[in-house]
Amino acid sequence: MKRETGKRKNYAPYIIILAILISGSGILLARAFHAGEQDKKISGHGHTPEPALSLAPYRGGIFDRSYRELAVTASAYSVYAHPLDVDDPAQTAAALSNTLRINEKDLLKMLECEKAFVWIARRVASHQAEMIKNLKLKGIHFINENRRLYPRNSLAAQIIGFADTDGHGIEGLESAYDDLLCSTPLSLQKKCDESTRLTFNGGVTEVNAGKGNNIILTVDSNIQAMAERGFCPVPAKDNIVKAGAIIVMDIKSGAVLAMANYPSYNLNTFWEADASLRRNRAVTDIYELGELAGFFGAAAAIEEQTLREKSSVPAMQGRDNATHVSHGDTKDNEKNLSESPHTPSPEFLYNFLLKLGFGNKTGICLPAENSGTLPPYSQYKGDISAFYRGEGITVTPLQLITAFGAILNRGVFMPPHVVSKVTDSEGNLIKEYQCAPARQACTPETSEKISAILRTQQGKEDKNFILLTACNYVRPPAGISSPDHPSLDNSSGVDYIKYLLGGVPAHNPKVAILMIIEGAPGEEEVRTKIERRIKDMAYASLRVLTRPQAKALASYREKKDRGYTGRENKAQSSCSQAAATATKAMVMPNVRGKSMREALYMLQGYDVSLVVTGSGVAVCQSPAPGTRLRKNSRCVIEFKPSS
Repeated sequence: MKRETGKRKNYAPYIIILAILISGSGILLARAFHAGEQDKKISGHGHTPEPALSLAPYRGGIFDRSYRELAVTASAYSVYAHPLDVDDPAQTAAALSNTLRINEKDLLKMLECEKAFVWIARRVASHQAEMIKNLKLKGIHFINENRRLYPRNSLAAQIIGFADTDGHGIEGLESAYDDLLCSTPLSLQKKCDESTRLTFNGGVTEVNAGKGNNIILTVDSNIQAMAERGFCPVPAKDNIVKAGAIIVMDIKSGAVLAMANYPSYNLNTFWEADASLRRNRAVTDIYELGELAGFFGAAAAIEEQTLREKSSVPAMQGRDNATHVSHGDTKDNEKNLSESPHTPSPEFLYNFLLKLGFGNKTGICLPAENSGTLPPYSQYKGDISAFYRGEGITVTPLQLITAFGAILNRGVFMPPHVVSKVTDSEGNLIKEYQCAPARQACTPETSEKISAILRTQQGKEDKNFILLTACNYVRPPAGISSPDHPSLDNSSGVDYIKYLLGGVPAHNPKVAILMIIEGAPGEEEVRTKIERRIKDMAYASLRVLTRPQAKALASYREKKDRGYTGRENKAQSSCSQAAATATKAMVMPNVRGKSMREALYMLQGYDVSLVVTGSGVAVCQSPAPGTRLRKNSRCVIEFKPSS
């Protein structure tokens, strides 16, 4: 008996259909989940949204002691694009390139990308922003950003430093006080469009806006300007100065009234200056003590004798050359200094220099301060006279004037400072520098004896001003054999380094001034002019110290109450002023090689009388590219068929 067999049923079509249904359901569920997540992000629930795009924060101002603006924050337009909204990237890039002077190919690459947001240009000039607005380019937008301005350009450049495009302090006080100067950062609120693509439709929103704190310096702008001009008392072709530093200090409080560097740079174009121009030579560069070792050795000798109650000023006057020696008799003076019965012991001289701050940082609030070097005297066992000559002892200009000021200030060592106070945006005091003596570097008797010796050297020229000069030769001058100076070379092109230290008034000095010159000896007339400028700065500084700061503060607050904040308001209103005169700032673009449509598009928004002849591509134009145009200027463009 045979078993009946039937046809096997084919389930393959059912399996395929079931697989399609499952896949389709999975896709639908995934899209629904993704849409739900986007809804949560937009509504502020669920997952954390994309971080906002940060902008440069508002930075507080930096003012001099009389509340003159040295650094301010103003508003400026930045241009950005939504590339997905740009209809014709090529024409838009051409129009923007003509106005912003940016490479057209780079702009086209930005506008053809798939991103939702790209920066076109940050903090453009106000007339450029107005011209772009008049073009009414689709997908191109603007936002007000904070821009750091330095109204006095290069004045006190190495003290102030600068902030970068993102509003972060990079050098100088801008870096040292970055946290105090910066306000709460600004941000751009991100949004999502219907396709869940990240975009900024509907504009951008500024959040967390605020203002930073202000910094008031001890520097006086007028004295600072005098100091910076002090390096060039003669025409440039005769200028003997290759580099240098000038410091003016109130020795009673340690306040720095001026700190000038040469050469310098413009803070508003800091990116054009190399590191050698940006560094603050007054705190970073070190110089060998050299001939000045004779002065400090003499001061130590008097201090040691005073402490033993055996010293007398006449005994020291026989060695006045130690304070101002010519290079020809340097050896004899060094020998007398090391062998004289009045020469201080090595241990006493070492401790005396330590009290004057050698080998240690002054603690001033400026970045990259150098501590100099003060080797222990035990290292000079083979030749102790080298210790008395100052070999291996290096100091910064700031250390040198601080030590000199301590000797003139009855032996009281006052730490230098350049910041007087910190206030909030309304002028309310947050922090004020307290002047306090650090230590007694020498006795008042020693201070008076040294001052008396310096006064006797001035002769009849100016009895109210004391001046100490010395120099270190980098290249042996004529008449000095090089075997005696094996370490001297001229790789830097500098012949010598000259030191000028002054104080005023001669009795009970209040102001100390230091000038260090790297250069050539120059003519006697040039040296006389430089010394005269040193005296002028010292006397002008003395007058500044008698001016009450309370009066300057009251004057500043009165102006602020009337709605005037000096150069800050001028900078912030520059955009509206430029907009009113935008037609005067129009610049003729280069339309050669462009089609008529492209040329007309590039000149869209220009209030000029345009004359077009021919057809094809532009072969001739008048006026020439780059010419500034005024309202109703006549512009002629000639077109010819392309070959």
